[in-house]
Amino acid sequence: MVDQTRPEIEAIQLENKARKRQKDNLNVAIEATFRLDQEHLEKLAEHIEQLYEKRHGEDKKDTSYKIL
Repeated sequence: MVDQTRPEIEAIQLENKARKRQKDNLNVAIEATFRLDQEHLEKLAEHIEQLYEKRHGEDKKDTSYKIL
């Protein structure tokens, strides 16, 4: 049986917990978007675009988010 107190095991467990938290956050965000109206969905899309550009420094082309 593997010794669960080894530092490598703890690091893997922390990484797995962080991934699970990210997935849980994504699921909560997706559920919340279903309750938004068109105006707020457009604002959210613009905010996400700004956040993406801030984090990755890339200027995306053709980023018009219009909900029909």
